Amino acid sequence: MTKINPFNLLDFLLQVKGEDRTCVQIILWWELRRILYNFIVGIVGICCWIALVSLIPQKGSQDIPEPIAVAAFAYLCNICYCLGWLTESVLRISTKNTDNLHSPFYSGKTYGPFCFKLGLYFTLFVMLLPVGLWSVFNLLAYFEVMHFDKQF
Repeated sequence: MTKINPFNLLDFLLQVKGEDRTCVQIILWWELRRILYNFIVGIVGICCWIALVSLIPQKGSQDIPEPIAVAAFAYLCNICYCLGWLTESVLRISTKNTDNLHSPFYSGKTYGPFCFKLGLYFTLFVMLLPVGLWSVFNLLAYFEVMHFDKQF
């Protein structure tokens, strides 16, 4: 029985079983992990939205992040997620040698997990950036390091 370390849980969930996978197997690997990606992004997104709603002074409903913008961001994230299996499939086809070996630039076992984590971390960074900026601006205003006018 394999012992699972909570800090390595993402590595465990992103394991690739075979080195030489077909394009259909690559797409299935990515699409099964889309659920995990959307779950993580959704939980962090809800937390960010709650933080922004609590940080932004409530003058009216126009100050709350627009639901259309949130939905558009979620849609854009899922469109970009498709680039993972698309690029892996193209690399698998283009780096295939005649001896059925892969190029040193592409490994079927590491490319998918690496790109999944890179895309997830970038998405989370983009989501957390507004919360971080608002927090910094509020701290600067609180300690009177910077003065902001009422319209900000």
